[in-house]
Order: sequence, then structure tokens, then C-alpha cells
Amino acid sequence: MIAERQASIEGRLYFEAKQAGKEPSSRFSELTKKELIQHQAQTKKLAEKLSQEYSLSKTIAIYCANNILRYKETHGENSSEDQVSKIIRIENVLEKRKSIA
Repeated sequence: MIAERQASIEGRLYFEAKQAGKEPSSRFSELTKKELIQHQAQTKKLAEKLSQEYSLSKTIAIYCANNILRYKETHGENSSEDQVSKIIRIENVLEKRKSIA
């Protein structure tokens, strides 16, 4: 999972550099690891915020936080409020399906 997330960040950074007409930084790997570590550190705080703001269980809040940060890793920008609400709805539906099965 971590290698997959790191690859998403690498791909985005590479694409952004090429789009700007630049060569990717020689510190490419270091920048990728740094961003991933920052996102991992943000997960718990974001999950707590989501849990309080949307009355989510701890498990659902962590899944949502991971998905929101994953979006940022891939696209380089934060999810919109609409995207966040859709992520929360989807995770709630999936959690209900798990509890039924």
C-alpha cells in the first residue's frame, strides 16, 4: 500500500515537472518520501476532525481520511467539499454492507 501511494506521488511530481517544462528534481525520491510521511502524520488528525464533523465511527473516519489524502497525493490538491461528502457516503454504505454480511 505504501509503495502504491509513493508511486502516485512520484507520478504526480513527474507530471507537474514535465508540464512546467522542467526536468524532475534530482531529489525526486526524497521529496516523495517527505510528502508521504506528512500525509501519514495528517491521517489521525484528519480522521478525528471528520469523526466529529460528520459523526463517523473511528474506523470510517480513518478510511475517509486515507481516501482524502490519497486524492491529494494523486492530484496535488485537496478534495472539494462535494468529493469529501461523496467519500463519506460511500464509506458509510460499505460499512453497512459489511455489518449485514
